[in-house]
Amino acid sequence: MMRFHCLIYINNDKNMNEKIINIPIRLDQVVFLSTLQLIVPEKSNPDKIAAFGSGFLLRHKDRLWGITADHVVHLDDHDTQNDSGQRTGTDYIPQIITNIKCENELASVNLPLGGFYYFTGYGFDENINPQKFKYTIDKILDGNVELEDEEIPINVRIPSLIDFAICELKEPLPVQIFSNKVVNENQEVVVDDKTPKICLNSDYITDFDTDKTYIVGGTVHNEIVNSTTLKRTNAIHGDLKFIEMRDREAVLKTPELPNILDWKGLSGAPILDDEGLLAGMIIRGPVTDDKITAIPINRIIHAIDIIIQNEQINGDALSAPNNQ
Repeated sequence: MMRFHCLIYINNDKNMNEKIINIPIRLDQVVFLSTLQLIVPEKSNPDKIAAFGSGFLLRHKDRLWGITADHVVHLDDHDTQNDSGQRTGTDYIPQIITNIKCENELASVNLPLGGFYYFTGYGFDENINPQKFKYTIDKILDGNVELEDEEIPINVRIPSLIDFAICELKEPLPVQIFSNKVVNENQEVVVDDKTPKICLNSDYITDFDTDKTYIVGGTVHNEIVNSTTLKRTNAIHGDLKFIEMRDREAVLKTPELPNILDWKGLSGAPILDDEGLLAGMIIRGPVTDDKITAIPINRIIHAIDIIIQNEQINGDALSAPNNQ
């Protein structure tokens, strides 16, 4: 057991309140309680599920943020059929499964997430001349980057779609978010049904380190059965070892050759170290070997700080007196 400092949402007279707790809690409990389960409805038919994913809540600078992988929000952008590697302009709306059952129905109440900030990386040659640089920037800002336009650097025509997305949740939340029941392989109840989900805090984070081990978990093998029932399997993966940073992403190794299906649906889940500190977010599970990829949490927090800074700049500009 360890003592874990976290935020938990409690229901008090139908008003959502935040309560800081510092209680003994097991690491596997923290993993499941901090990971949100997401469904992504199809654009053309909201009654059909296009994808499943994960995410987490993060308290940073007294504001509540929802974090997930970009490919959960922009399925088409990351589709293998999208040869250009560019944004398609299609935003999906993930929904948090709250595990609140609708009365007299099989369905669960879901909490939609929207207003995502997402990020695209463009590469420039350091020797690019000023005229070409301005031409390229104007094309980016106007959304007119064309794959065939050789006046634009190739790393701009085929940009890097940075695989995390951030949204802010307005408080109080309209509904409470609960966990499903989690039972381990020894049939021990790890988390009871209707246990409130927890919110992680940016005061309790860490860097990836070769001397530590890491853990991630959530639900996998997700599928809709009989058009109404969500079938899911709880999975937890521990003893992950950090290997290296590659293109500003962390590469970790699983202790043994994994079953790929046991990772499907975990994109966007938080990765914790062996002391319960938040290290990052998984974006790719194993495909052909024992490697997984994660975004370091400091990179995500840096992006949130940029969002806040831009809000302040725009706010100052709007409130400035008109001197003309």
